[in-house]
Amino acid sequence: KVLCREGYKDGAAMLAHTAEVKDDLEGMIKKIGKDKVKILCSGPSSEIEKVKPHMDGRLPIKFVELDAGSLLLNAFPKGCADAHITILPEFVVPTGKMGEFKAGFPKFYAATKSGPGAAGVSTSGFGVAWRLVSTW
Repeated sequence: KVLCREGYKDGAAMLAHTAEVKDDLEGMIKKIGKDKVKILCSGPSSEIEKVKPHMDGRLPIKFVELDAGSLLLNAFPKGCADAHITILPEFVVPTGKMGEFKAGFPKFYAATKSGPGAAGVSTSGFGVAWRLVSTW
């Protein structure tokens, strides 16, 4: 498997970059088959709504709207080497348990903002899509 990690300032920046690499990306997907590619796009609902109308089905993309408590704690310096670590845990929440699961978000955000490891956190947040919860 191959993972590509990209981050954008906002929806407009994502669309600008996608336009630049569109042909190459579509070519790569055609080589291996669309069924073997999964693209998750996460962000605030306001930014996701800017992107969705421009996705025409050629890319196998699923959208995950971040919880309102999601954080960008430390801005990245412009032009610096990327040394940050990303984890993407996914939780399949049983039917009827999403409310209970989401009730734990505030405790997680509080620890992220002011816990002992907070100084090393750049981004943090939960996104919910279907019964799947992902963290960023």
